[in-house]
Amino acid sequence: MRIEFEEKLLREFVTCVEKVFSKPKQVGITGDGSAVSMFVAQDEHQVNFSVPLETSAFGVAVEAPRFAAAVKKAYSDVIGFEFLEKSVKLEYESAEVKLPYQTCERTCWSMVNELVETPSGFLESLAHLVFVPDTDPRFTGILVDPVDDGTVLSRFSGTALALCKIDRKVSTRFVISGGFIPLAKTKVDFSHLMISDRGFGLRSQRGVCISSTLLADTYPEGYLESFALSTNGALVDRTAFPLCYEIDGKAFRNAVSLVSSVVGDDDQRVYFSVKGSELLISTKSYKGLKAEETVGFSGILSDTPKTFILHKKTLAKALNNYKEGLFLVDHETAVYLCDETGTRISVLVKLS
Repeated sequence: MRIEFEEKLLREFVTCVEKVFSKPKQVGITGDGSAVSMFVAQDEHQVNFSVPLETSAFGVAVEAPRFAAAVKKAYSDVIGFEFLEKSVKLEYESAEVKLPYQTCERTCWSMVNELVETPSGFLESLAHLVFVPDTDPRFTGILVDPVDDGTVLSRFSGTALALCKIDRKVSTRFVISGGFIPLAKTKVDFSHLMISDRGFGLRSQRGVCISSTLLADTYPEGYLESFALSTNGALVDRTAFPLCYEIDGKAFRNAVSLVSSVVGDDDQRVYFSVKGSELLISTKSYKGLKAEETVGFSGILSDTPKTFILHKKTLAKALNNYKEGLFLVDHETAVYLCDETGTRISVLVKLS
């Protein structure tokens, strides 16, 4: 039996597999008589696609890394799959690769999904959450939470939080796997969300699906109010905070990078204080080495500025989300970074 697949479809499938799984094991290829499916299923995730095709029923599996390597070498419109007795032969242009069959460890699972067109800003919001370390057992995954006039996507840890708001409102609150975050920065066109009462997924324009079971919701209720954030309009009302600095995002990022590189990793603390109309940024090492930079700011401060300390690496990663205008809010035990719209927020817990 010989089947041909579109090369771009297979390449997109491999891209998604490598983003979702750190060590993909095997690719399953099955036919049920009316369609042929290709999938990788490990832990709570699955990447798969199906194409309508009349064949006899069959099911085989091959080693995932070797399969990916073979697809990456192909530069032709289609890749032929010839299913032999003990292996499948991939044929493209003048080359061919034989992949031995393995014992199939998993089956391709499916669930009844509601297909929803991917809301504007959803994937960008996922990408914004990437800097939050996934090290706090109290909070697993990404919270997707409907609010008054949209949906908030959040990721929490003990040292940092990230929140983004999009205009489209989902029907219910749920928690999805953090494994979807790496997909947000690919060039794959994810045209639809797949939502059910048990799972969530992304579906590309070409039909590649990434699915995962929903996670337990361990996020607190009323978290927006506890951080003085709004459930209506912008998450951050900058006029409501007495210490709000408007800073050039690029200049601020460069200053933090410079003082950090001078000191190195001896100390992960970055110190901030106000000097006139400038923000003084400094670091120091245990060996006595010290680095300082200043960045101008604007804004009316209705309270006395305070010195505060942030974690260097967490701050640097958070700043990658802000290219131009940046607002820094000094609020009680945390510092908020937000964009001009007030809908993309990074909450950094102050160090003592």
